[in-house]
Amino acid sequence: MKSLLGAARVVGPLCCLLLLAGCNVFGYLAQGLPSDNVPASYKRLAGQSVVVYVWADRGVRIDWPDIQLNIASGVQAKLIEAQATGIDELKGSTFPLTAASVARFQEDHPEFEAEPIADFAPLLHASRVIYVEISSFQTRSNDSVDLYRGSISAIVKVLEIKGGQVTTGYEDRDVKAIFPPKTPDEGVSDQTDEAVYEGSVKEFTTQVAIHFIPHSDEDSND
Repeated sequence: MKSLLGAARVVGPLCCLLLLAGCNVFGYLAQGLPSDNVPASYKRLAGQSVVVYVWADRGVRIDWPDIQLNIASGVQAKLIEAQATGIDELKGSTFPLTAASVARFQEDHPEFEAEPIADFAPLLHASRVIYVEISSFQTRSNDSVDLYRGSISAIVKVLEIKGGQVTTGYEDRDVKAIFPPKTPDEGVSDQTDEAVYEGSVKEFTTQVAIHFIPHSDEDSND
């Protein structure tokens, strides 16, 4: 098996550029932390090594080949930014692999495509794996192919790994994001597929990240 850390050294700078490109949307998440009133749903990332692993259906990846990388990058970046504020939920957490190195691992091991994440999670060499399974993604409204309404639905799990044994420590099977927020079902006309894709990914990664940090109820799509 190729070294994940070696892959991180090769593609890490690319991932950094990707994170910087999206950093303008991360700030509001951390700014609200001192007065946030909704606790984290999962509170056992502190002191753990954490990897974000995203899986999307092949059909979604045909249209949007970077979606796994983009979502993993966004989630990890938001957790790291929140960690910098000193919150207890992420105290001592480490992120040993870039999202790009995990994406390279996925490319190098297509045999894991149809395998449950628990079967190969120990190969990621982390004590916690945040697993995001994209159930659906679209940039157009269901009511009209000429109107735009970004929609992502997913399952989010946290796998806890110790001594090679994997258990599911947390699961939310109904994580969703809409972009632009509060867009009517019929969609809007003043967008493009690319803009809706980018906005949907940014909104969705916030919805994933707030499972693990205190946040304002205004940040939630509920």
